[in-house]
Amino acid sequence: MAASLIKADFNENAPTFFSILGVTYYLTLNVFEDTVRKISGISRPGNRLVFDFPDDTTFEDNNSERVRNLAKITAKLGEPMKHGFKISEITEALGRQKFIIKTHETPGKIQEHFFDNYDNKENRLKAFENMHIILAEKGDK
Repeated sequence: MAASLIKADFNENAPTFFSILGVTYYLTLNVFEDTVRKISGISRPGNRLVFDFPDDTTFEDNNSERVRNLAKITAKLGEPMKHGFKISEITEALGRQKFIIKTHETPGKIQEHFFDNYDNKENRLKAFENMHIILAEKGDK
């Protein structure tokens, strides 16, 4: 990824916002951290990264039917979810790659910010109980 960006004239000194939304569902923790390592390697302090991730409740038997069905559907499509992350795992992986969490949108906050505050009565949209969104920033050290 980093080599391709640099080959395409990516400017490592320019302020940059990286988005890997919809990706971590299919990654192990090691692959996630390797992805962040590559982003960190071409990032300057202040650059930001956004991603969503399934939490560690994803594969629990007592999880909601909706969450279990999502895991089944992605597996049937040939893209099985690989890992449900603990926030501590995410925080530590980001920290090792010099990123700090600026914003952590929990499932409850996602529901509040993106669904409850809009005319949602007709559609009854609901955030997934196991999905989080993180905005992280590259630090100086």
